Amino acid sequence: MATSIRYQLLLLSLGISILISIPRSWSSTAPILLEDGSKVILEGSVSNQSPSRYFFSFNVSNIINNISSIRITTTSFDADSQYPVQVLVRQYRHVSSWQLPLMIQKQATHTVSKTLCPFDQRKFNQFVVEFFTYSSNISNYELVVEMIGDFYLSFLSENFLATPSAPVVFGYRIPNEDQNVMLKFSSKTTTCAVVSIQKAECPYFDEISNIRYSGRYQTMLTSSGLTLKPSDFGPRVVVIMAVYPNNNECIDNPPAIPSTSPPGSKILFEEISKNITVTMEYLIPAKSYWIPILAIIGIFTVVYALTLPMIYYWKQLYKNAVVIVQLQELNRASKAVSQQNNNKDVFDSPIIYVSDLSKKVDEKNVARRYFWYLIIIGIFYAVPVFQLVMTYQRFVAQPGNDGLCYYNFLCSYRLGIFMAFNNFISNIGYVLLGILLIIVTLAKKAIFNRATKRCNDYGMTYYKEYGVPQRFGVFIAIGVSLIMEGILSACYHICPNKTNFQFDTSYMYITAILIMVQIHNVRHPDLIVSEHMIFLCFAVIICLAVIGVLFKSFTLWVVFTVIYIVTISFISVLVYYYGQWRKFSWKGFFSFTRKGCFSSVRSRDLLAFLLLVNALNWGLALFGLIREPDNFGSFFLAIFMSNLMMYLAYYIAEKIYHKEKILWLSILLSIIATVLWVFSIYFFRQNVAKRQATPARSRELNRECAFLDFYDYHDIWHMLSAGALFVSFLLLLSLDDDLVTIRRDEIIVF
Repeated sequence: MATSIRYQLLLLSLGISILISIPRSWSSTAPILLEDGSKVILEGSVSNQSPSRYFFSFNVSNIINNISSIRITTTSFDADSQYPVQVLVRQYRHVSSWQLPLMIQKQATHTVSKTLCPFDQRKFNQFVVEFFTYSSNISNYELVVEMIGDFYLSFLSENFLATPSAPVVFGYRIPNEDQNVMLKFSSKTTTCAVVSIQKAECPYFDEISNIRYSGRYQTMLTSSGLTLKPSDFGPRVVVIMAVYPNNNECIDNPPAIPSTSPPGSKILFEEISKNITVTMEYLIPAKSYWIPILAIIGIFTVVYALTLPMIYYWKQLYKNAVVIVQLQELNRASKAVSQQNNNKDVFDSPIIYVSDLSKKVDEKNVARRYFWYLIIIGIFYAVPVFQLVMTYQRFVAQPGNDGLCYYNFLCSYRLGIFMAFNNFISNIGYVLLGILLIIVTLAKKAIFNRATKRCNDYGMTYYKEYGVPQRFGVFIAIGVSLIMEGILSACYHICPNKTNFQFDTSYMYITAILIMVQIHNVRHPDLIVSEHMIFLCFAVIICLAVIGVLFKSFTLWVVFTVIYIVTISFISVLVYYYGQWRKFSWKGFFSFTRKGCFSSVRSRDLLAFLLLVNALNWGLALFGLIREPDNFGSFFLAIFMSNLMMYLAYYIAEKIYHKEKILWLSILLSIIATVLWVFSIYFFRQNVAKRQATPARSRELNRECAFLDFYDYHDIWHMLSAGALFVSFLLLLSLDDDLVTIRRDEIIVF
């Protein structure tokens, strides 16, 4: 019995609370007719005892045809943030609501403006606006209702003003279902905003708190670009521009913004506004992509046509070399070669010749294994990379956040699942020229082998006695590395971001090391580095690159600097003593210094070069330790490229110093390579995105297409750098062609 009584009392108290909470009477008006261009301003008050309700009617045909839209602006300076005024708008199949004051990222505004959704209204030509609150105090408000024409805009350029509480909403019809359109957003102010494209349906999301729930969106400071594809959104879209009350969403560490409102002010923050210019631009239709694609393939076809005559050049070179070698052998004195120095350590001689370092068993199989190791590693490396970036791409291809991948959105052409197909296909030059390098290398190898066979037929061991040792396997491996660089760079550009940059640079490190190995092995054939050691170095380098990208701290830079300096010092000693580590001792080093470190030609030139190399690398190490560059991958790559350039310059300078000829082909190739590198570096420095910055900051660097209205500056870098690398490799392949008729016991080691 007691339980029943308690239950009845509970129901009674609940009913009383419900009755108290329900407004007792509504203040209503007769329907107000809205006409095109009309503006209705109403003022009223509201409390928990007297809510307000307004009925509006309009010409439904204008809304159905999306000719007009309705915009509602509500203001209340008396509203209490603890018991705010609730605004409710009821439409056919859609209800929207907000409160006054409206809290936006913990900041309040007392004015809110909304554009009502004009879709799916059919024959219902009315909507209702209601004001109610749970506060017992009376709150005054102002209601402004406007009928705005031309909801769907057909424009080339238009200016809009957006605020945190008054987002801009308009519709756009894509004129052709097969035509992609670019909407470009620009502003002179750096106020953080978000732009969004959503399907033309109700509800759409126009608040910064929910704008991420539908469509595709981008944060922006001064620039942004969104591509409209009819297959994603249909023939009609809604474009929304909303402004943040601060820059937290666009800047990593925004400065603190002090309150601009005096104490006790009812406006809790100064209203921020942003003027945004929207420009529409038609893009190349997908069916026309073949034109710029065939254009770059045609350019590289011309490179093929200009390169293949080199095969004829080498054929004539070795044909003449065989005749010259035969005459030299006939004219040579028949006396026996003196054996008096056979037991002397060649490393103690002031001058060392290539013949002194080419007495071991031929190591050409080592160079050949470089090729196979690179193929195997490339497959195991590329497959998971492709899988990862395709997973990224599937997320990005769906409408949503455009901040995951750092594209140049002002020059981004989509094809299938590739959001920036132009950035992807522009890497084809690395692949085509890598294949061409392999073809040219195999052709020269065949010519060399035929010349060797002819000399053998005359009883001469040309392969072991003339010219520098040929390591064609290393050049084939370099060609494979260039192909893999193109493949991995293309994979990286499927979804470029700060976490996968090492995909784009891994084979750059490998290529740089292979070139330095090749330059060293030309005059040090017996000191060829084991392929196991080379690929172990590759693994360590890639691990360091990944660690440097993922973990950034001063401790890491200290550890890296120590490893860097110790490694450079160790390599310098090995190079100076020709890999004979056992010959190094501190006692011998100081004795050597006292006697005069510049007494011999070998010591003077090599020591000067190593001192310069150490100065460069110590400087780079200290720079990294002091400045801690954000882009560790680029800094790491700069280390390899600077050392490679110094080594190549040293090799060419020594050739000139020792009066070795530089043939016209090598001179021509060096000029072409220099020109290509200058232009490549220029376009590389024209940044169109920045992975280390926020997406909004990165988009400030976005630029329009620069070549064939399809490729941007970074795409041009891909093409020019592929050509520069290829010509540089040809230069290395032909640099010692002047020595094909010179005996190895006359070729100096440096």
